[in-house]
Amino acid sequence: MSPHPESHTYLTAADLADPSKLMPINPDRNCIGVAHGQVKGTGGGKAREGNARLTEPVCATSTAVTAVDDDLLVKSLPNASPEARDALKTALNRALEDPRSARHFNTPTKLRMFLAQVSEETGGTLVREENLNYTPYVIKNNWGMRFTAEQALRFGRIDPKVKRDMKLLLSLANQPVSSVPKDRLGDRKLGLVIRDRLGLKTKAEIDALPNHAADQVSIAGHAYGDRYGNRPGVGVDADGWRYRGRGPIQVTFRSNYKAASETTNERLLPPGHERVDYEAQPELLMEPEHAAYASVAYWINADIGGTMDRYSSGPRATQEGLIETVTKKVNGGQINSKKRKQEWLRIGAVTDLGNC
Repeated sequence: MSPHPESHTYLTAADLADPSKLMPINPDRNCIGVAHGQVKGTGGGKAREGNARLTEPVCATSTAVTAVDDDLLVKSLPNASPEARDALKTALNRALEDPRSARHFNTPTKLRMFLAQVSEETGGTLVREENLNYTPYVIKNNWGMRFTAEQALRFGRIDPKVKRDMKLLLSLANQPVSSVPKDRLGDRKLGLVIRDRLGLKTKAEIDALPNHAADQVSIAGHAYGDRYGNRPGVGVDADGWRYRGRGPIQVTFRSNYKAASETTNERLLPPGHERVDYEAQPELLMEPEHAAYASVAYWINADIGGTMDRYSSGPRATQEGLIETVTKKVNGGQINSKKRKQEWLRIGAVTDLGNC
């Protein structure tokens, strides 16, 4: 798609309805925004069918999952390396063998949810370190009071494409909400962040911003410092940077690294395996074996299986509501919620986990 012509001061309702006039807004991974994709391999009709399925009740099943095999993971996570899939299979099967941990993974719905979440978190690769290459408006939107407007503009990535995106988002913010299509309201929200929280009122002010790369170390220090066990501070040796997101579920914060070590040692490691200390060696989570163990341990520690049970027992439980409930437990909000729902639908379609 081509950028919206710069000669337009505002986007009209007709402009917004014409995709050829819109520049795609695809904010950094792991940021709040509107995703504009459909379930892979489907057309608009299939996407609508998928959306309809999301409003259906959560599947009530007595089917028990007792083991995970290679075929399931190849179908669910085709972009992951064989080594990463094998490590995840081992970690999941160790959890399923442990009476205290099995309840978090032992139904098709629970296992499907875990796989959908880790697929979205890592682009299906399973081994990933958090990319903090954020733009100023994403920083301010995601972490609000932790960054002043000046800090967000100083630390966030600014380049010609970012400026074009910011101007389009600002144009959306300046439109009456009634004239903005529903699927663009998330982008309009980002435009309001640019205008009202970063203080950029005009396109000229955006154009005048200096271009620079993101200061990822400073972003990590301000976003993650002084909470969940992290000590305050900014720098490569500070906790915010050391305990940034890693692994299939993007384990973040010192307290979560420590807890993942304890659960891995007590419940998941096979007999005779050397004990691990992810708090002392956070970089271990970039290795497939430890990335898998730590992410399965995080899922257990966060009681996500219990959360799913409690939500599903409600009278109005839907698949969409279940995904949103778990997404909040995984990252504290609804970051990339639409993509997570797409992954849920995809995995249900290519495996037996959707036939419960």
